[in-house]
Amino acid sequence: GIVSHQKAMLMTRILPSKIDCQQNQHLQQQQRRTMAGHNKWSKIKHKKGANDVARLKAFSKATRAIIAAGRACGGDMDNVQFQSCIDRAKQLQVPKERIQSAIDNATGKAKNDGLSADLEHIRYDAMLNIDGKKVACIITALSDNRNRTFPNVRTIITKSGRGEMLPTSNLSYLFRHAGVVLVNSCDSTDDAFLECALDAGGTDVDFDDENRSAMITCGPADLWNLVSALKAAGHQTEDFEHRYIPESSVPINQDNQEKLEILLKKLNEDEDITHVYHNAVVE
Repeated sequence: GIVSHQKAMLMTRILPSKIDCQQNQHLQQQQRRTMAGHNKWSKIKHKKGANDVARLKAFSKATRAIIAAGRACGGDMDNVQFQSCIDRAKQLQVPKERIQSAIDNATGKAKNDGLSADLEHIRYDAMLNIDGKKVACIITALSDNRNRTFPNVRTIITKSGRGEMLPTSNLSYLFRHAGVVLVNSCDSTDDAFLECALDAGGTDVDFDDENRSAMITCGPADLWNLVSALKAAGHQTEDFEHRYIPESSVPINQDNQEKLEILLKKLNEDEDITHVYHNAVVE
């Protein structure tokens, strides 16, 4: 009787512990599922938040470009550069009220919304060090405060790019400053188009007959005149801008490319930076 009683007492101590283990395992599984769901949702929210921030920065850059172009032309709504900035903002799906606010700001119909009257275009030259590869880089910005923009650019270049800032125009021998226009619905047999492009300042026309398009290069001072002439002749200009075209290239591998892309992303995330040009080419 004593032995049976002891066994019973032992079972009463053992059985609850087994149940507790099962319950703990069940709870742990639930927690893992909950945490997995939480982590997934956190990642989704983080990604959405990052996309929202990037979109807002793109909107800000687009509206600042409208303001700068509008002020430069005195609010002339027929100005090609002013119109192109408005069109690009629409392509980015910037809300209509923000576009109109930027136009009003540029034409003097509204206050400057916290922006200085002097939005200026700035160029920075830098030499990056990507695992021993010297990559030349030209950065353009649109800023109302040089004292804010330069330190931000310098920090990214020196820390993320392990590079150095150079005097402006120091890298001009490695890049050609040019205007570039992309035109749709044309081909190399269209003599009238070619004549129009060359007469308006085009220096080189590169045709893509398969896609019926062409890229026209011109001097930087001739870009707006070229675009106006093409539009007046009824040609479809898909895009146009000033670019710094590398005269030579520096070969990099896939690992170098990933590091370079991280740096370029950081630069483009800065609200003042408009374009980043470099001479690296993946082998």
